[in-house]
Amino acid sequence: MTEPVLTARGLRKVFRSAGRTVAALDGVDLHLAAGETLGIVGTSGCGKSTLARVLLRLVEPDAGSIALAGRDFRSLAGGALRAARRDIQIVFQDPVAAFNPRASVAGVLGDPLRIHGIATPDALPQIVHTLLERVGLPSSLASRPVRDLSGGQRQRVAIARALATRPRAIVLDEPVSALDVSVRGQILNLLDDLRRAENLAYLFISHDIGAVNAFADRICVMESGRMVEEGPPNAVIRAPRTIAARTLIDAVMRLPRQDAASGTPT
Repeated sequence: MTEPVLTARGLRKVFRSAGRTVAALDGVDLHLAAGETLGIVGTSGCGKSTLARVLLRLVEPDAGSIALAGRDFRSLAGGALRAARRDIQIVFQDPVAAFNPRASVAGVLGDPLRIHGIATPDALPQIVHTLLERVGLPSSLASRPVRDLSGGQRQRVAIARALATRPRAIVLDEPVSALDVSVRGQILNLLDDLRRAENLAYLFISHDIGAVNAFADRICVMESGRMVEEGPPNAVIRAPRTIAARTLIDAVMRLPRQDAASGTPT
């Protein structure tokens, strides 16, 4: 069996505030293979975004293990941690808040290339242009300020930035929920095309089980910091075993897997 790109065991994260203790993660296990999309669904506050940040070590867990490409990710520090982060990137929900609005597109895409020593200054412009083309944007946008782009264009730039380090896994934290309905299918189609072309592993986090059904190979349902149900999308949606899954299914429109919209870049 091929070793998973990303594995987590027993992840626990507790937050304390105003005398209250909340277990945002309470013994979470998961595994993610190359070329696979794993959907993580749940209502607001169930721990999905905390899981995303813990897996990238933007937030440190209180307990548990994380293996990335066969390495003990939690044991790394300093330069070793920075180098390992090339293998896992994230696309955040809000394409506005994800960037310095005064930065240019070229600056946004050039940052990871410089930080990880991937490109020399002379090579940067061509690599930036190539990244833009890979996400369906014209290279002429490189000189534009990020604030001048549409929401769909900004999210494409966010995807290009995630691709810049040639990662093996990308965490997609509600990547289409802030976009217009007409743009969501385009972004999901783009992500799926890139997954197939690059054999990328995706952790697709959403509150919308319909969108995950259209995109994921497996679904995990979270409730109160725990994984309470897992299975193929059709199986979970047609015969949910938990109240958490049934609540999500009742709350959203069901989207057939083949109905991801296509169209021109927005």
